Amino acid sequence: MYSFSYGAWVNKAIIYRNKKNPEVTVNQQSWDIGVFGYAGERTVKITPFLELWNRVEDIDTTKIDRSEWDLLK
Repeated sequence: MYSFSYGAWVNKAIIYRNKKNPEVTVNQQSWDIGVFGYAGERTVKITPFLELWNRVEDIDTTKIDRSEWDLLK
């Protein structure tokens, strides 16, 4: 029997980049659980915060204002 309690969201692809602030991106992420593979996916907006951290927000890409974003994918 295997037991695990760790995991991390890993950026799979950058979908959009903000035109005014290129450090703000919309990313596709996967939940990495190590040797057990990947357990889920999500789409998030990532905004750098105090140069050390990122603010992460769930986002619906069908509702964003595409005039503010460059499509990368």
